[in-house]
Amino acid sequence: MSSIRNGVNRQIGFLYGSVVEDYFTGYHLHCRGWTSAYCFPTRPAFLGSVPVSFSDTLIQNKRWAAGLLQVGFSRFSPLTYGPMKRNSVLQSMCYAWLAFWPIYSIPLVCYGTIPQLCFMNGVYLFPPVSSLWFAVFVTFYACSLCQLLVEICLTGGSIRSLINEVRWGMILSVTSHLFACLSLVMKLVGMGEIKFDLTNKATGEEQIRRYERGTFDFEGSSMVLVPATTLAILNVVTLVIGCIRMIVDSSLHDMFGQLLLSLLILAMSYRVLEAIFVRRDTGRVPASISLVSIILAAVIVLLC
Repeated sequence: MSSIRNGVNRQIGFLYGSVVEDYFTGYHLHCRGWTSAYCFPTRPAFLGSVPVSFSDTLIQNKRWAAGLLQVGFSRFSPLTYGPMKRNSVLQSMCYAWLAFWPIYSIPLVCYGTIPQLCFMNGVYLFPPVSSLWFAVFVTFYACSLCQLLVEICLTGGSIRSLINEVRWGMILSVTSHLFACLSLVMKLVGMGEIKFDLTNKATGEEQIRRYERGTFDFEGSSMVLVPATTLAILNVVTLVIGCIRMIVDSSLHDMFGQLLLSLLILAMSYRVLEAIFVRRDTGRVPASISLVSIILAAVIVLLC
């Protein structure tokens, strides 16, 4: 938007070089020498609307993640463009961490498949329980969870909030962020463009009731959900087969780390599995997605 003040034509508004125009605009303002002030009013400065359904939330996060990657792999990358302008190295690193954050989905998908398939086939990945390295691994993992718990408690959260944070982070990484990475690859090879996917803010009364109860609502979910449901089913299958093999081979001492990881993923994906096999309301995972996920999980198990 253009405005004229004191005879000078000024450009006012958002920069639309990315589908995350707020991040892109704020980043450019800092590169031009602007400074920020932290504002925490006693009451909300404004109220907006957000998606209530699970499907729309995934689509919105996919758009955000794709837009962040779009900036990160452009000529305005925070790793190169920011330091050449007026951004400090630390500020550029913070912008870069946010821009490349969705790439975390790739190692998480590997972490959600490789250890489980190795557990099913009796392949040792983690140190045995008696090893000092196992104690180091558990200590670092426990410290990470404790740090997250302290941060949540300081903001008025609870143990349930911690579980939901971890669960949501895992689901988001293997769905929205993974498809955002695929969108970026297709753009780079010239097979598509990153689009501004619209989300529905208007929902039905039943969806609002589920939202207020804190119940996962998978009604109308798209194929973006398939990786999460496939990994959840795959983890159950590999856990059952791996436990049988572990009992037969008496290898609990060597496989305890992978067993612990599978049990953790099972706990975090419980709501997804419940929506696939237990729930019968309209908020369950659609049958088409469940069928595709079961077939994909079966193919992966048979091939491995």
